[in-house]
Amino acid sequence: MLKIGKRGFTLVELLAVIVVLSITVGVSIPIASEVITNSKRESLTVIVDEAEDYLTDQWKVKKMGLEVDEAFSTVFDTAPTAVKTLSSNNDLVNSMGISADLVSEVKVFIESDGIACVVVTKIPLSSNLYNGKYWTKEDGYAVPNSNNDRFYSKCCDVKRVYGV
Repeated sequence: MLKIGKRGFTLVELLAVIVVLSITVGVSIPIASEVITNSKRESLTVIVDEAEDYLTDQWKVKKMGLEVDEAFSTVFDTAPTAVKTLSSNNDLVNSMGISADLVSEVKVFIESDGIACVVVTKIPLSSNLYNGKYWTKEDGYAVPNSNNDRFYSKCCDVKRVYGV
């Protein structure tokens, strides 16, 4: 029995609400996706910068004749300017603060002026940093899509790392 003064929403009103919500979701999802992609890229940049700072500091300490971390001296005891490929289970990679669940392989070297360079060359597919925009699946890992998507800081001479 219909009570007087009580009425519900019409079909047109309900459809209008659904349309507005659909448009809002349709606009929000790509924006949120881009924010997530950018934050993953930025977090990897922070990891690389911190690793480079660690290596640069260790190199300065070594040049002053003071004791350095054993992991550092093992890798950089001779030929520090030679490019070295390190897997995530390397003690130096762990000392640089790079977690094995985020990064699988890095290339490192120290410039003649003592500035360190760290380039991320491989991450696990399960890594929180993985994103198809910048990484390509290869042999169970992800590698950078192109030269433009390699993860390194501005101080790196990437030509030395990749022989470009």
